[in-house]
Amino acid sequence: MNALPAPASPIAVVGWGRSGQGAAGALASRGFDVRAFDAKGGGPLHF
Repeated sequence: MNALPAPASPIAVVGWGRSGQGAAGALASRGFDVRAFDAKGGGPLHF
């Protein structure tokens, strides 16, 4: 099994909450590979 290549874009990990949604959107629009975690117990989000 071959490993996937590393993403070309930088990775940002943010908390997903009231302010995290705006931060995640801003980072995604700049080409970041955003990984967000729901602070209220939901699963991780990736976009």
